[in-house]
Amino acid sequence: MTRIESRPTKKKLGSYYFYIEVEGALDSVLIPAALEEIRAMGCQVRLLGSYPSYTYETANQQSEV
Repeated sequence: MTRIESRPTKKKLGSYYFYIEVEGALDSVLIPAALEEIRAMGCQVRLLGSYPSYTYETANQQSEV
């Protein structure tokens, strides 16, 4: 987990949305398993997006081709 934020839902006092940012691939075993654990606790989970990470090595290899 690289970041976590909370925002009030404005529905009732003490009710919050949590935004969690993680590093990892959706096709790995760990991320989907973690999402299922959160769902099993009774929390609603919505995936807002996924994008490939950028590394200098990847960019350097593409420019050499």
